Amino acid sequence: MLRICIIGPEGTGKSELFGLLSGEKPKDAMLSETFTPPLAVLGFENAQVDELMKLLPGRTAKHTQYSLLDFPGFGKGTPPKLMSRILPELRKADLAVVVLKAQSGAEAAKAWQAFHQELILTDYSCSESALTNLRTRLKSVKRAEDDPRYKLLAQVVAMLEAGEGLCAKLTPEERTELGDLALLTAKPLLLVINTGDKVVDAALHDELSQALDGEEGITRWVALPVDLAAELAAIPEGEQGEFKELYGVTEPLLPPVQDALLPTLGHISFYTYNEKELTVWTVPDGSTAVQAAGAIHTDIAKGFIRAEVFNAADVIELGSPDKIKPAGKHRLEGKEYLIRNGDIITVHFSK
Repeated sequence: MLRICIIGPEGTGKSELFGLLSGEKPKDAMLSETFTPPLAVLGFENAQVDELMKLLPGRTAKHTQYSLLDFPGFGKGTPPKLMSRILPELRKADLAVVVLKAQSGAEAAKAWQAFHQELILTDYSCSESALTNLRTRLKSVKRAEDDPRYKLLAQVVAMLEAGEGLCAKLTPEERTELGDLALLTAKPLLLVINTGDKVVDAALHDELSQALDGEEGITRWVALPVDLAAELAAIPEGEQGEFKELYGVTEPLLPPVQDALLPTLGHISFYTYNEKELTVWTVPDGSTAVQAAGAIHTDIAKGFIRAEVFNAADVIELGSPDKIKPAGKHRLEGKEYLIRNGDIITVHFSK
């Protein structure tokens, strides 16, 4: 199960975002030696699924689940003893969601640069220690400079020492090689800018885009008035109309964050369905049909023969899965077919 951790400095709205995503009330949690992060097991929300379910009556939807954890605020000045408590848990994350509070592009860029430097310093300490230990172990065997892992670690330490993050700098193979260190800046990162009670209009989005799009270390960013969304969630649904009108809320606030999780992870969704259920599966972008079959069950991948494939977007456009074949949107694909986001597949396999 994929693991997503919410982090950031204190007072940025992390716990409020956790509550909005999980449907649970935010918990006051202080970073201590006995701290255990609040945990919720959720399904990846997908607006396309809602459209599909209208065209597949009588079925239930089963979403891919993930673990969401909420960490107390940390940053410059957090005692090392407490950081040593939080880091082992945080390093297990597949994705870090960083929440920062800002109502302008300049504020957002400044807040990100400061927090990113804290992540860089944390990674520098870890990688420099690993480099020193490796040098000691290699001393009696060969020159450290001739060892491939030593060379890679030395490059990583140099990049971090220069104030550079690692996510865009390492190849997949290099990430795998350093996977045991679980360096924070090597992970995909979704930055959520909490604009407080300020709805994100086109002008503010453009301002944030100009400030953040060139910033290093951000895999993807979204802006969300977390404080406003939390206030709205506390009001019964039937009584929200006046509140929304007062603040100019015309669309659901949470979907931009929900929709950004899988793309930031570098994953896509595909679907299978039968008479009773539509199941949503997730695989890394670039996965083949046989790898998608393996996500369903290893036996299906072993016996893979071919896959019937069509896309959810075509079903929604045509208005019914029954119109797919007459429209020429149905295909038979082999093992090496690259799965596209939103594909609906039926795998034929030998038992």
